Parts: sequence; C-alpha cells; structure tokens
Amino acid sequence: NMLTEMKKKGEVADATEKKMFAEYTEWTSDQSTNLEQEITWSKAQIDKLTGFIEKADNDVFTLGEEIKALDDEVATMENDRKAAAALRESENGAFLLEEQDYAESVDAIDRAITKLSAQNYDRPQQLLQIQKMAGKSHGMRRVLAALLEIQSHDDGAPEVAAYESQSGGLIEMLKGLSKKFREELADLQREEANRAHAFEMQNMHLTDLITVST
Repeated sequence: NMLTEMKKKGEVADATEKKMFAEYTEWTSDQSTNLEQEITWSKAQIDKLTGFIEKADNDVFTLGEEIKALDDEVATMENDRKAAAALRESENGAFLLEEQDYAESVDAIDRAITKLSAQNYDRPQQLLQIQKMAGKSHGMRRVLAALLEIQSHDDGAPEVAAYESQSGGLIEMLKGLSKKFREELADLQREEANRAHAFEMQNMHLTDLITVST
C-alpha cells in the first residue's frame, strides 16, 4: 500500500513537473520569438537611422555650402549698399555746393540789376560796379566770369546773340544770365531728385535681398 501510494504521488509530481516544464518551454519559445522580433526591428531602426544620419550629414554639408555662398552674397550686397550710400552722400554734397553757388549767383544778379537800374550808369561804369560787387560776393564772381566770357565771344556766336539781341546793355545781359542760371539750377535739382530716387530704389532693393538672404 505504501509503495502504491508513493507511486501515485510520484506520478502526480511527474505530471506536474512535465506540465510546468511544458509551460516554461512555451514561455521561453515565446520570449525567444519576441526577442528575435525586437532584434530584427532594432536592426531595421539602426539601418534607418544610419541612413538618416548619412543624409543629414550630406544635408549639413550642402546647406553649409549654400550658407557660405549666401554669406558671401550678403557681404557683397552690404558692400554695394555702403558704396551706394557713400556715392549718394558725395553726389548730394556736390549738388548742395553747386545749388548754393547757383542760388548765390541768381541772388547776386538780382541785386546787381536792382542797383544798376536805380542809377543811370554807362556801360563801363556798369561793368565797374559789377566788378566791385564781385569782390564782395562769391555769387557775383561767377556772374562776372560769365559776362566776360560772353563779351569775349565773336559777335556772331549764338550765346552772344541771345543777349545782344536785346538792348545790348549789361542789365539785359544780366537778365539773360539770370534766366539761364535759373534754368540750369532747375535742371540740376531735377537731376538730383532723379539720382536720389534711383538711390532709394537701389537701397530698397538691396535691403530686401539682404533680408531674404539672411
């Protein structure tokens, strides 16, 4: 009876052990399958990320070259903008001086006409008065030079005819010069306005390009 009982207990224990071993075997098989799948997936991710890294490295190199080229373009455009600004400042400075010179000459002519018209000077005295005024006024020096240049021309010269066709007096010549200087001043101002507008457009264009490139 004891041996029979022991045999029954042994058979039960053996069956239990076999069941536990079968369950463990199934678990290890599942774990092995899962790990193999994870390894396969991880290797695929490694390949994918390695490819991404290689592409990113290529992009970094390519974009680095593009950035360098854009930096060079921006530097060039900055230099162009500075050069244009310097030229504009120089042109405007020259314009202001010439504009002032014309304005002083026109003012000097007006004062000379007023003075000569107030008294009955003969031609030599008129010229003498203008020479005296030229000694005191920068604007009148330009006027005197223009008068002397007109007088030095041949009688048939167009510029002489433009003045001499009137009364022939210095006052009429001064009036002609006044008109001439005013027209030249107007032309000068128009040219300055055009240059200023062209500079503004160029500066705006360069600024936009620099902003986009940056």
